[in-house]
Amino acid sequence: MKKVVILIDADNIGNIISVREMLNGIRRSSTVICMRAYGNWFHIGAGKAREFTNMGIMPVQTPTGGGPNATDIYLMLDAIDIWHEQKPDKFCILTNDADFAVLAVVLRSRGVEVAFPDLKHTAAVLKEIATDSIPKEPIEPGDDPSPAEKKASRSEKRRPIRRPATQKTSAHQDEQGDDRPGDEINRDKRSQPELTTDLADEWLRRVFDELEVDQGFAVPASFIGSWLSENSCPYKMKSLLKKGTLAARGVNDKKYGLMIVRQLP
Repeated sequence: MKKVVILIDADNIGNIISVREMLNGIRRSSTVICMRAYGNWFHIGAGKAREFTNMGIMPVQTPTGGGPNATDIYLMLDAIDIWHEQKPDKFCILTNDADFAVLAVVLRSRGVEVAFPDLKHTAAVLKEIATDSIPKEPIEPGDDPSPAEKKASRSEKRRPIRRPATQKTSAHQDEQGDDRPGDEINRDKRSQPELTTDLADEWLRRVFDELEVDQGFAVPASFIGSWLSENSCPYKMKSLLKKGTLAARGVNDKKYGLMIVRQLP
């Protein structure tokens, strides 16, 4: 059987059902040796990244701030590296974008077969230059995530992070000094610890680490705001930036708006 590499333009092909059907079709007649999905996962979402991972596909984060074609360029460069290292017989590239015609020309000049999806919106040039199209096989019962798995995925995404403990006791503390069930959840916002520099930096450090932002690099403010909201942060992003020392306002990106830079501690 042919050795096949599957590369997915996740910014362009986001329908999980279609991806599953194409994977089924490819695996039917080939040996898959590598599967990767490229995109800006801060924008696409952690839930979608988890769905790709559950299919055995490795999500690859493309550099943020690299312009609208960052994903395309990163995928193309990776494809050439994979060809040099593993010498596959065929590349199946899941995208509708005509820009990948250049990659197809380069790979075919090296004797490698190239296939693209035969979908309604697939660029005509891709259909013309491909050696064949990517087949689709219907999803068998049990292949798709169950409702319970989907619910667990959503719950995992919303799970709050741990916050530094506070010495303030609950108003509902009983005689033995133990909080009654539900006190921690129902505690009024007024009982939240006062926002200090250390506490603000703790939140900023967590969000930067979770979003994989290294020191000296920037991330859209909207990504930070979304993460703080999903993780039940009781403080506004503006307050964290004002009180903390680990972040600074950057430039306004044309696509993502205000950028926040991670500073040295």
